[in-house]
Amino acid sequence: MKSGLFAKKVRRVTVCSRFACLYAYLVCVGTLVFVSPVQATAPIEPEYLTQERADELGFTLDCVMEANDTSIGCTLEGPLKIGESCIPVASGAFYADQSGTPLGATLSRLGYEQSEKPAVLAATYRKGDVAEIFIDYICSQGAAAGSKRYTVKTDSGLVQKALEKAAD
Repeated sequence: MKSGLFAKKVRRVTVCSRFACLYAYLVCVGTLVFVSPVQATAPIEPEYLTQERADELGFTLDCVMEANDTSIGCTLEGPLKIGESCIPVASGAFYADQSGTPLGATLSRLGYEQSEKPAVLAATYRKGDVAEIFIDYICSQGAAAGSKRYTVKTDSGLVQKALEKAAD
């Protein structure tokens, strides 16, 4: 007799589980109709700055030797706005040793949407290592409107010129 009662309980659970599964399925499918479409944007494109392009856009780079000539400190300053709608939203740096092995990274959200301050990033790296220092500008119309990561690679001529300027 125990086996009969046990069998009925199993059947009820099975019927209840089927109903619950069907209900959950209908709820999920029903909500798909009301879900708003998601719009994806293209990843932000990097632009490696040359001296001419940096001057044209309003970027300045200042670098100095620090810690008994074992490290270099650089400050990249960008304009308040590029074009009509591109504002700085993040800055950071990627660090690697001479062989290209990644050493670390920093990333900061600037929060300058309504600010009167220029975008600034200060980074220090060991002499001989390589860093990419950048400021991200996002345009209100998205990547198609010119959103870019403006980057200075420390093994480019820009850093050397900034160091020479600081030595004068």
